[in-house]
Amino acid sequence: MGLMVYFATHGGYGLGSSVEDIQKLCPDANVVEDVFEAERDEVSGQAEKISSWIETLRIAK
Repeated sequence: MGLMVYFATHGGYGLGSSVEDIQKLCPDANVVEDVFEAERDEVSGQAEKISSWIETLRIAK
């Protein structure tokens, strides 16, 4: 069983059903439901927020 961490950008409509779709397509994976998402116009300059998010997942070494 693998671990899947989902990072997503979007055009303003959010994640939709993408997390559920991933869970259906990868039933043996442990899908982390704490998704980092950002609108495409907000991605630039998000490095600190992304780093903080990764730390909250407690999977980084």
